[in-house]
Amino acid sequence: DVQERDAAATRARIDVAGALGGIWHPHCARIHPAKLAAGLAEAAERAGVRIFEQTTARSIEPGRIVTDQGTVRADAVIRATEGFTANLRGEHRTWLPMNSSMIV
Repeated sequence: DVQERDAAATRARIDVAGALGGIWHPHCARIHPAKLAAGLAEAAERAGVRIFEQTTARSIEPGRIVTDQGTVRADAVIRATEGFTANLRGEHRTWLPMNSSMIV
């Protein structure tokens, strides 16, 4: 399914000066991360999930997260720390962020 694109085909698809070529994956996509996060948060809250924003996670363990504001316990914990996971206790050198799509 992967298709190689020459310079002209690449420039026709994306306006990048000096593009020499590219690869097109028909089953890959890029999304707007803020819209995705907002939509997922809305759906999760409708399902009864509690979301803790503006809260620093000190450590993430099975069934609990120790935060700067106390400990949160849950049947399921979702790690949504993106490129900042390496800053958590016990995670140093186990994660190497290569790309960050955080919006400030």
